[in-house]
Amino acid sequence: MSVHKTNRKAKPFVARWRDKDGKHRSRSFTTREEAEAFDRQQLKKSNALYHVVYKHETFEQAARALVDLVAFSQRESPGAPRALFLDIEGHRNSEAGFDHDMFELQKEFLIGYLLQFVTEIRTPLYHVRNNKEQRDDVPEDVYFESQEPPPPNVEIREVVRGDDLA
Repeated sequence: MSVHKTNRKAKPFVARWRDKDGKHRSRSFTTREEAEAFDRQQLKKSNALYHVVYKHETFEQAARALVDLVAFSQRESPGAPRALFLDIEGHRNSEAGFDHDMFELQKEFLIGYLLQFVTEIRTPLYHVRNNKEQRDDVPEDVYFESQEPPPPNVEIREVVRGDDLA
């Protein structure tokens, strides 16, 4: 039996990550410091955004608060990945499901509109990831058709109607 010796230095430290396609990757390093530096470079700091919708809040109030939260995150950490976590207190119907407003908020508004501005959303009904690049042009406010129109000095970049959300 022969033993093959090499001049290569052992690389006992490994950094592991997932690329944008979700594939697992790894790279070996000689020192822990090199591996940790690479990890810091690979993993962007992300923002976890958490909001609770209370019993007294309406669909419009909750939607506006969520848009404000995402816009604040973009202002404070431009371009950083954003994950939105939502809890809902109350807002139940007689069958113990969510009332119409909170069902619409989770199903239509979050997936149909707000998902484009975050990397993932977790609600009591589902967990969904954005399979596209997160948009960073987050609106500062949102207006709904059922309300009176916004003030004349406000620039409207996008109109969202109920039938557009689906």
